[in-house]
Amino acid sequence: MNTGELEEALETKSLTALTKAIGKVADELGYQLKPPHTELLQLTSKEETEGYSVHFHAQLRLHYCKPQEGIVVAAEFGGDALAETPTPLFHDIFYAAIIEKVELYGYGTRWPGKALPTPREFIEQVEVPAPTINDLGMKDFLRILRGI
Repeated sequence: MNTGELEEALETKSLTALTKAIGKVADELGYQLKPPHTELLQLTSKEETEGYSVHFHAQLRLHYCKPQEGIVVAAEFGGDALAETPTPLFHDIFYAAIIEKVELYGYGTRWPGKALPTPREFIEQVEVPAPTINDLGMKDFLRILRGI
């Protein structure tokens, strides 16, 4: 599998590019996206002449799967954006999100790695059914994808 777009997204640290690239990988694997979970950790805004200057910090969890296997992408990100209101809708400032940290987890035989108990928030927030999940480093994840 070609990993160029995913690697480029990681280099640019663009959350929009990362979610698009991961979505393409998931499509090639025949995975479906479960409902994602986004949590806003910090939001500050300051009134400016042309609207509001907004600073945000958040986390996103994406679960792509098919029966018996799947991956979870856990990303922390933040950014600064201009908005029309002091508390904008998240999708209105998503374009400005810069990745700060990405963690990848997998379950099923395709995804070897260090086995961990599945975090409760993965079970509750993104519907991971497996009792254990494997910690996949980004290098290992890309290596596995290249072999597919």
